[in-house]
Amino acid sequence: MPQNRRAFLKGAGLATAVASTAPLSLSLHEGPGFVPSRAAAAPGAFAAGKFALELGGQTAGLLPAVQGGNVVADVVEFTPGNSLVPQKTLGDLHYEEITMLVGLGMDTAFWDWVGHMVDRDPMPMNGAILFADMDFNVIRRMEFKKAWLSEVSLPSLDAASNETGLMTIKLRPESTVLKPPGGKLPNLALAKQKNWLASNFRLQVGDLPCSRVTKIEALSIKQQITEYREGGDPGTIHLLPGKLEFPNLVVTFSALDLGLWQAFFDDFVLAGNNGQAAELGGKLDLMAPDLKTVLATLEFSHLGIFRLAPEEIEPSSSNIQHFRADLYCEGNHLFVGGLTRA
Repeated sequence: MPQNRRAFLKGAGLATAVASTAPLSLSLHEGPGFVPSRAAAAPGAFAAGKFALELGGQTAGLLPAVQGGNVVADVVEFTPGNSLVPQKTLGDLHYEEITMLVGLGMDTAFWDWVGHMVDRDPMPMNGAILFADMDFNVIRRMEFKKAWLSEVSLPSLDAASNETGLMTIKLRPESTVLKPPGGKLPNLALAKQKNWLASNFRLQVGDLPCSRVTKIEALSIKQQITEYREGGDPGTIHLLPGKLEFPNLVVTFSALDLGLWQAFFDDFVLAGNNGQAAELGGKLDLMAPDLKTVLATLEFSHLGIFRLAPEEIEPSSSNIQHFRADLYCEGNHLFVGGLTRA
């Protein structure tokens, strides 16, 4: 199991083998009239990892792992009159953020949704998370309404890694509801994911040498989401997108390429030639196992270096010294599976 997925499952409390009659990796609230299916009630009938995403009524792809979407209520504490004994009651309802791990084989409708968010043009989507047993029978269906993407993250990349790469996607729904189960996971052909390893990447930063870049830190693009309520208490929940935050690009490269990186740092930072005209463009390609086919591209705009430092090594080590460069970024564009957007 890839390390990033293993950490996700551990943090989410998800099973890696067979789950019992607990709520199938998610403590989802159950809608009126919901009756668990026989498959859901049978111990050992559920294997973690059989999840699917629907967007706009169409299957958008299979998911290795998912968590969240629960409805929760605030607990309000108050002390009536002269009493010294506090009492508690329930306040406003909230719907938890939904977190998914995704491969690069998702439908173009999904990547278009992601692309809109990354391009500063976010839009809400209605959809559903489907939960299936080992025979792909749907035993849970959680529908969400007006969900905004709140985070799109690429994992850390390492030229020495053999881990499968998975992206982390987070979304904030205005509401969720659990519907009665039924049917099978549709369009199972979507299970044919485009495999890529965390070691299969290609970086470009202006004209700087990048062929010996060995590591790239995880990249998380975050969309702030504001919640407000309309009507009486507790009112109807509405969400609005706010500030979009782009991550720094942090790379590690061989000291054999230090010369040009050092010259860029000296001119940009020490000499103060750091206007927009001096900032660089760049892109990160995620490659197929053949190292020729580009599966996805993340483009960078207005990169500026602000830190350059050697990596620590043991004094007796015979390894080549590596350096770490930190660059700020003002914007990104994401293209997956040949999808292009204006």
